[in-house]
Amino acid sequence: TSIMIRLAHLLSLVTIFSASSYHQHADDAPVQLIVDTDLGFDVDDVGAIAVANYLQDLGKCEILAVIHCTGFYKGIGGADVINTHYNRTVPYMGAYRGPWGGPDAQSAQDKYTSTIESRYPSHVKNYDQVDDEVTAYRKALTSAANNSVVIASIGEPLALRNILKAEPELFAAKVKEIYYMDGGYNFGCGDSKGSGTSPWIGSTKDCDGAAQYVINNVPRHIVQYFTLNGEDERTGSRFQDGCGKGPVKDAYQIYTNYGTRPSWDLIAVYFAVVGAESLFSKANAETTKVGYFGNETYDYSNTSSNMYQVWIDGSHTGDVVYMLDNILCTDPCVGGPTTGGCAGYTPHASHNCWAG
Repeated sequence: TSIMIRLAHLLSLVTIFSASSYHQHADDAPVQLIVDTDLGFDVDDVGAIAVANYLQDLGKCEILAVIHCTGFYKGIGGADVINTHYNRTVPYMGAYRGPWGGPDAQSAQDKYTSTIESRYPSHVKNYDQVDDEVTAYRKALTSAANNSVVIASIGEPLALRNILKAEPELFAAKVKEIYYMDGGYNFGCGDSKGSGTSPWIGSTKDCDGAAQYVINNVPRHIVQYFTLNGEDERTGSRFQDGCGKGPVKDAYQIYTNYGTRPSWDLIAVYFAVVGAESLFSKANAETTKVGYFGNETYDYSNTSSNMYQVWIDGSHTGDVVYMLDNILCTDPCVGGPTTGGCAGYTPHASHNCWAG
């Protein structure tokens, strides 16, 4: 079909664009992926977890753990609804239980989670059913080979801070790369701007200073990537044209009122699995410095800190949207929950299935 031809063309362009890149992951072994998410307040976390599961269907990654980083009681349950939709049980699940996003911020974060939990099955419903964030991180890292774990940090980095404090040597031994969806919301504790209160989540207790601690204490042999891409890459419109089904589609349509949403977190996870130069993008060496309240400054003269800013070529915005919407519209692999169950197949998103 024309959609299939165009998708094949786009995939070939991405391959050509990033071939032989230091920032492109090899295909010889699946990336050992941890997704650190604040699912609930925004819907792009749902899309990001869908991207991770889709890429595991293709054999590109293995989702080692999903960690929820706010005190939203049902947040980890919402993440597991998406995993279960893909017929997948993630080995390690964990959730932060502290004051950030805690008791006074439950309704602010429950934009769609209760609805998808009531409509679709999952193994986990709330954080009482999983380990705390440090225990889950510890188990996941201990199970992995040295220098193999890639973390997609798509929420506030409280859980990252806590595992770094608790297990600095384990973290240093196991983690290879971290991809941050940074900026004023995630690093700045919900756009609080140092006020002590997020206009969206409330009190920033236990959140202020988290991003600064992480950036200052991640060992320098671990490569750190920072992405603010996504504002222009708005996905979800094709759900209104009949594509897709299940909790991902429902969450998007509830949150956006049948519209679209920027793809910040989807892009961060895609980069984490396929590589920083995998979406018509370029990784630029620099040094990111983070203040106590999450404000970022960039030193482009210091290129030796193992830090990179990643930017998508704006002329390919439409191509990126098309690729991500194809992922969101594609059904879970009929090959089952195993890694690579649909390796070698291409998504036939116009018909909600896989075509060989």
